[in-house]
Amino acid sequence: MVACIGLAVSLEIVYVHGRISALGKEYTSFCNVNDTINCDRVLGSPFSKLFGIPVGWFALATYAFLAAAFWTARNRIGEAAAANLTLAGLGVAGAGAFSVYMAGISYFEVHAVCLLCSGLYAVAATLVGLMIAIIAAFRTAWPRLGPMVSIGGFAGALVFSGLAVAGLAWATWPSVATLDASLVTLEDVRKADPDFYTWYTNHRVVDPGVADRNAIGAAGAAVTIVEYADLQCGHCRKSHEKLKGLLERRPDEIRLVYRHFPLDVACNEAVKQTIHRFACRAAEAAECSALQGRFAEMLDRLFAKQNVLFDTTIMRIATDLGLDMEKFAGCMASGEMRKHITEDSRWGKKLEIKSTPTLFFNGREIKGSFDADANYDYAVLIEAGLAAAGAGTEAAATTAVVDN
Repeated sequence: MVACIGLAVSLEIVYVHGRISALGKEYTSFCNVNDTINCDRVLGSPFSKLFGIPVGWFALATYAFLAAAFWTARNRIGEAAAANLTLAGLGVAGAGAFSVYMAGISYFEVHAVCLLCSGLYAVAATLVGLMIAIIAAFRTAWPRLGPMVSIGGFAGALVFSGLAVAGLAWATWPSVATLDASLVTLEDVRKADPDFYTWYTNHRVVDPGVADRNAIGAAGAAVTIVEYADLQCGHCRKSHEKLKGLLERRPDEIRLVYRHFPLDVACNEAVKQTIHRFACRAAEAAECSALQGRFAEMLDRLFAKQNVLFDTTIMRIATDLGLDMEKFAGCMASGEMRKHITEDSRWGKKLEIKSTPTLFFNGREIKGSFDADANYDYAVLIEAGLAAAGAGTEAAATTAVVDN
């Protein structure tokens, strides 16, 4: 029964992974709860495949095998069941060791919890406990069973499986994509990563509401990146860091424009419920800092402190930045900057933004962020190349303009 539960969970994981592979960040599963509890983030990570095959398929095969082994052993007694129990013990040991590995990857590398995956971890842990209980019962009734049908033999299988999984991790650990400095043209990118090129250029192109407010970078840059974000959003914090790195690598090629889309009904009529209750206040702080020419610095500090964005924290940040505190406090008290946040949010509503961050590279919409830093560079090279060729909305893309 427990192995059958593992089989059912594995099937759901295979389905969700398939949808993510087909639709990318445009797909949202039922277990995409928030930044931390997020199956899509885990199953869309580079660790979700082994040798190019989704790990869900390996889990499916493993639990199908275990279900068959336990079922066969159930219909036999004594020494006749030893072979099936041996096979089941090896399978359980492997599933247990691999579950520990994947749980570690989820928590320490991806920094997210997959509810479906956690279900498999629970199944594997339960099977380990049941296996120990079954072995103990069989050894009492039939003491002459083989060495694998023993606590010591099962413990050895666990150790061996752990070592095997460690070797597998070493052999298959995904490398971080880095940009080849020789890639400088649109055709270079097309040849270097044709899958990314096709996926990227098939996204729609819209008018993202570009303006001079909250712009960072070269005014005449070939590529303008508009980011709609929430200052309490964990994914937005990571996207912010990646975009800062991109700006450092390409200071003359890109212009970043920040737009507010707080998941807070207090200032965003596009959302139905408040998810981040300090997001509006933090956005006001960024705008009040912009009046003193310190928008970028305040943005960095707010993202860094996004878990404790109380008014006291905001005032402390403003003091540390050396702002004129009388003007800053007056601005925060007046609520005069909320008009900009509302304006941004209304643009976001017209653009049908559902989640943050949402990025627009020369108007090309990307929901979420890229996993690899190099993909940001690819996107810039593609847009710069298309702009130079006068084909910013090439046939592969769908063009849409949002009226103000």
